[in-house]
Parts: sequence; C-alpha cells; structure tokens
Amino acid sequence: MTPPERETTCRVYFEGVSEAAFNSHSDKKNQSRKTAQVGVNIIWGALVHVAPRKAKASLKYIPSTGNIINDGTIRIPVTEVGVCNPGRECIWEKKALTVYPESETSIPQIRFSAGNTYKIKYFNWTKNRTEETELPASQAN
Repeated sequence: MTPPERETTCRVYFEGVSEAAFNSHSDKKNQSRKTAQVGVNIIWGALVHVAPRKAKASLKYIPSTGNIINDGTIRIPVTEVGVCNPGRECIWEKKALTVYPESETSIPQIRFSAGNTYKIKYFNWTKNRTEETELPASQAN
C-alpha cells in the first residue's frame, strides 16, 4: 500500500457481539425461534489518520471570504492565534479548531485587518511537536 498524497482519515467502528449471537449462524434450531428483545448497544468509533507521502503544513488567507484554507497535505489542529501589530508584539488567544487538507474555514472571533500580521500555533502530529506559522493578511480589508 502506497501512502496517499494528502492525509486521509477513516472511521473504524467496533461493536461488541455476544458469543451466542456470533455462533448462532450455524445453529438451525435457534434461527427458527422468534423472540423479541430490547437492548442498548454501544458502538465505539476510532479515527484512523493515514499520513501522506510528503507532510506539508500550510495555511493561506483568502481575502475575498475572510477565511483560511489548508493548502498543505496534513490536517492542522489550531491551538492558538496571535494577532501581531507592526512592532511584532502578539496577543495570543486560545482556539480549538482543525483545518483538514483542501478545506476552508473561518476562525471564530478573528477579523483580519491589513495592518496586522497573524500567527498560528498548531500541533504537527507527524513531527509530534507544536509549531508556529505566520499567516500574512496584507490583502485584508
């Protein structure tokens, strides 16, 4: 199996099955009986992330919408956004959002303006560390 070009996410489900239910397929006597049962099933789901061949984290600002787009190959779990003035002093605000490859989103309570620069802290899961990137908004309104 070759790695994908972009990170791929799959959901895998696990469901508990009793031994009687599992083995009843070959038991002809149990198949003919009719019973009514009410129960609660718990089904566990796990997300499985498949790393791309070349991991690249990249966010771009889209002036026409005021949104950001992930034009890289891995998901970017944003942890903080810094609004930086021309003197490079930043005010950091905690955020919790994930931007998947080729997806576009807004950052809640952030309005981009041309006089500021924006920095994003995110967890790079392929390198197992927090990283920071600059998100220029020079074309902002």
